Amino acid sequence: MTVVPFENLSLQKQCPVCGNNIGPSHRRFKLQKDPDVWMLKCSKCNLGTCEYIPSDNFLSGLYDPDHYAASLTSNLKLSNKLASNISNKCSFLFSSKQKISILDYGGGNGALCNALMLDLRSRYKNIKFESVVVDVYNSLDYEDISFLSVEEFDNASDKFDIVIASAVLEHLTNPKKILDKLIYLLNTDGVFYARTPYEIPLVKLNIGYKTSWPIHLHDMGPDFWEFIGNNYKDQIDFIQSKTSVIETSIMNRPIRTSIAFLLKIPSLIETSFIKNNISYNGVIWGLVGGWEVIFKKIR
Repeated sequence: MTVVPFENLSLQKQCPVCGNNIGPSHRRFKLQKDPDVWMLKCSKCNLGTCEYIPSDNFLSGLYDPDHYAASLTSNLKLSNKLASNISNKCSFLFSSKQKISILDYGGGNGALCNALMLDLRSRYKNIKFESVVVDVYNSLDYEDISFLSVEEFDNASDKFDIVIASAVLEHLTNPKKILDKLIYLLNTDGVFYARTPYEIPLVKLNIGYKTSWPIHLHDMGPDFWEFIGNNYKDQIDFIQSKTSVIETSIMNRPIRTSIAFLLKIPSLIETSFIKNNISYNGVIWGLVGGWEVIFKKIR
């Protein structure tokens, strides 16, 4: 685990999403020692967030593509699995469209964006697809995907039909600002997809499960996304909120994949059947490690 020196840390006094005061009373578990950094849980928006935020310079070096690769960058099967799920949930988009625009925020080398375009092109042969990846570094591997730097993204105003934020919001020091911008850039009836870690319940079991600090600064589970749904209720309508897909395969990581599958089954049953039938708030089974949401922009 990378230990962040104290000189590269700044104390968070307010939640970076809702602005609620946070402090020692919100501590859940320790992320690192010497200096000590705790994972906090906001009592208002349910965001899990680190007590101290690493500096921009430290994070920039951490994400240098020369020594950092996201799971989607090298896992084609995972990219295809996510792409198929997104395609299945946004089929209503294509009945009257001649062109579909896709924005992949934090898309790295463009693997997920490319997989989604290939999947959609195979289903809708008469529609033109255009894609843009936003990231800190330009490491695109696909010529038909455009690149936009995060600095250029600040001034972006073009709207998109599909917006992806897969495994990226948890890395950001300003997640609310980016989430607001991504929702703003989404066309009416457009589809938003996000995948985030939901690890606090697993870590609190004290069975050796660790978060990916300082790669992950936040924990965003179903209770957080429920807050987002309520906070943006005049703008968005949720299509899906469930445990995320398993990143590994039974062939290359049989034990880890089997354990992940068994842990996710109760959550899938809960969110797919029980929760919808009795309409309770929150989620009872939290031992899943990750969450994903899909929602539609309604205005």
